[in-house]
Amino acid sequence: MNIGSYLGPENVILTMKATDKKGAIAELVDNLVQAGRLTEPDELIEAVVAREELCTTGLENGVAIPHPRHGQPHLIEGLAIVFGRKKRGLDFESMDGKPTRLLFLLCAESDTVHLRSLARLSRLLKDSNFRKRLMEAVDPEGIIAVVGEAEGALD
Repeated sequence: MNIGSYLGPENVILTMKATDKKGAIAELVDNLVQAGRLTEPDELIEAVVAREELCTTGLENGVAIPHPRHGQPHLIEGLAIVFGRKKRGLDFESMDGKPTRLLFLLCAESDTVHLRSLARLSRLLKDSNFRKRLMEAVDPEGIIAVVGEAEGALD
């Protein structure tokens, strides 16, 4: 599973406009619509919000990985990833109570792909240098390069 191979420049939002959790989810999902990967945004938003109601996907260290609870074969083919950055941060009800600055929306067609991608991305995001480099990247290609280099170090 190579996260970087699923993340294209069109799926990188360097300056998110959202100011709250629901707005951030909607903005990330809308990116999939704009990229032609999703035709039923309301259904995906509903699935992600339902997952958030169980337990926040706002982790520690300014990171969130919003995702539906299960694979969504009727919505997505393969794996869809959107990266969003909010330098000033937003309240994502994170586990450490701090603002969230780095967001990765994940949606996969199967539970297996869903769990593998979630585990790999979580592992990458534990590295403080990786998070710092994501905050400093100046363009979508830079974000993708940071992800690719970090993944290369894992393998």
